Order: sequence, then structure tokens, then C-alpha cells
Amino acid sequence: MADSDVSASQPKRGYTLNEAQRAECAERLRALNARRWHGVPFQPKAMPDLAVRIHYRKQYARDYYQRAQKDNPKYLAKRKARYQSDPKEYGRLSREYYLKKPWVVLVTKAIHRAKQQGLPCDLTKEWAAAKWTGKCEITGVPFRFERGQKRRFWAPSIDRIIPEAGYTQDNCRFVLWAVNCLKGVGSDAEMYEVARLITESTNGRK
Repeated sequence: MADSDVSASQPKRGYTLNEAQRAECAERLRALNARRWHGVPFQPKAMPDLAVRIHYRKQYARDYYQRAQKDNPKYLAKRKARYQSDPKEYGRLSREYYLKKPWVVLVTKAIHRAKQQGLPCDLTKEWAAAKWTGKCEITGVPFRFERGQKRRFWAPSIDRIIPEAGYTQDNCRFVLWAVNCLKGVGSDAEMYEVARLITESTNGRK
């Protein structure tokens, strides 16, 4: 199949599908399966994007099983056994992945918190990867990845601009963990007011 037969909008091999592409994939697979079950033979010339459809099928299957693994007792048991066999090595690999793609861990935990608290959530790994800059969106300070509970002040976290609005893409940002703690369930204006009072109080003692 020529490269010109494949639309530029189609994802390349290894890319993660977004929601729109998954929906298109499901629709194409339904049409393709309907042709099979009704005894209609394949016509490659009539389907120039057949290779792309095959890629869609594989990617859709990968995404499906990744989602299914989260609630699969056998998968969870296997993961627990792998951790118990060598906790240090498992921890090392987990930390390497966190340092390589910290936004994945943050988004995964945010989705879990939203589910527990019954909050709306539409965060995705693709959104996080595009939004991630390695710096706090409020202070501009680069994030630090240091070990120890006392050093979490410089670590990244996901802040809800309006806490009650939930974990939505237009309501979330990456900020320092210390900034997130200062803001808490308040607004930006309240956070800035507290920061101003702290600064004035500190300057008055000098």
C-alpha cells in the first residue's frame, strides 16, 4: 500500500489513540466485522486504508486490555507477586518510570482520587504529556525529584483551580506540592493573600 493511501490524520504505529480515534476505530471494526459475518469477501482495492484498520484493531486491543488489567484479579495477583519477589528492584523500576514520565503517575492518581470522591474527571495521559513543562505553572520553579517525605515541597502535583469543579482538563494544572498545600481548597486570590501576609510579616521582623 502506498504512503499516500494513508491519511495524515491517522495515528502511526506505537501512538496512543485518543477518545475520538478510539470511537472511529470501534465504528470501523463494526463495519469490518459486519462484512465478514455477512459473507462479503475482502476487497483490498476498495479499502485502501486496510493496513490502518489493522493497526487500529491492534491498538484498540492493547488499550482494552490495559484498561481491563486494572480490575483483573489475576493481573493484580501477578503484580503483587512480582513486587514481593524483589521489592527493591520493583521499587527501582517504578522510580525510573516516574522520573521518565512523572505526569503519568500524577494523572493515574488523580483519576483514582476523582473516582473515590465522586468528582468529574476527563484527564488523560496525552493531555498531561502536552501540558507538562517540568516547571510549576504558578511560580515557574522547576520541579525536583528527591527522596524523603520532607523533600516533597518541590515535587510536582496536580492542582484543581476550582476545587469543586473536579479533575477536568481546563481546571487542572501542574504546581509545586508546597503551593498546592498552601492553596488547599481555597481560591488563587486567597492563596496570594496568604502569601502576601507571610511576606509582609517576615519583612517586618527584619
